[in-house]
Amino acid sequence: MVTATAHYSESVLAKAISRAYPRASGFASKIVSVAHELGMDPFTLANLIGFESAYSFSASRQHPKSRATGLIQFMPDTAPDFNTTVEALAMMSETEQMNYVRAYLKQRTRSYGKLDTPYRVAMSVFYPEALKYESSVPFEKIITDYWVGRRGRSAEYAAAKVAKFHKQNDPIKTPADYMDFMFSRAKLPASLREYDGGVA
Repeated sequence: MVTATAHYSESVLAKAISRAYPRASGFASKIVSVAHELGMDPFTLANLIGFESAYSFSASRQHPKSRATGLIQFMPDTAPDFNTTVEALAMMSETEQMNYVRAYLKQRTRSYGKLDTPYRVAMSVFYPEALKYESSVPFEKIITDYWVGRRGRSAEYAAAKVAKFHKQNDPIKTPADYMDFMFSRAKLPASLREYDGGVA
């Protein structure tokens, strides 16, 4: 997928992102460089950051229900894995926080393999366990399989996790729903393969 980037310089891609998402203009080049470093499509990453941050492209954006914070909505229990907190992340500039986005995605690449499609990039951020399933599988099954099948917890415990997920993410029921929502609002093509240069 990312081989299409050979046709465009980093500055051209950053300009395209900035025009599509003016609020990302201050760190669009960082989005491109991180995407290139990790072997993913920069438009996919820009679209994902837009969707996850409610198109604020703000490092301090916080989900009102979960306290997930920032460009890719770091969870309070995930941030310590990267020697930080959501409070510290919220105080960073967007360019600085992109270093943590890079670290997070590198970790997910080590755990789940290449993030070389829009689906794999998106689910690595939204719900990594979904990468083991087809996009049509309900999150209820994905969550239950994880907590009961892999972690040995009770069905009641898993049901509580499912209920919490739906409370925080309604009306998303499947990974496909997430992808549909993301791309219905995206201002860039899903990938560079669909890009004709018109945005730049």
